[in-house]
Amino acid sequence: MAKILTRYDILVKSEKNQMNLDFILNSTDKKVICGTVWNDDLKNPERVPEALVQVFRAGKNYEKDPLDIKLIGYVITDASGQFLVGPFETGTMIIFKIFKFWGNKNDSSEYCEASFQISGEHIEKNSGEEQL
Repeated sequence: MAKILTRYDILVKSEKNQMNLDFILNSTDKKVICGTVWNDDLKNPERVPEALVQVFRAGKNYEKDPLDIKLIGYVITDASGQFLVGPFETGTMIIFKIFKFWGNKNDSSEYCEASFQISGEHIEKNSGEEQL
């Protein structure tokens, strides 16, 4: 069985200099998802740090309407492009939307030129024109 951290509510009081605590993991059937975000360069793939991974749960009508999803949280990938989300009940349909802001190319302008990656498409904004 997988393990999950049980919730502990701890009130830190000013009269305590240090607290030493032990925690117990309870057994569960819930699952976590660990993933890595990669760029779309098939010849030289690289991990993508600081990407936004939005986590959605499928709604009741998801099979008929794939837009019936509810945002339940998000994570940011670490320096290695990795992320961890969960726990989820077995049988839960989870949907990810992954975004990466590639940064400002021109910091001197009030409206900086930038590029943004959405679900595998790379869009560059340059002088008001969009290029795919």
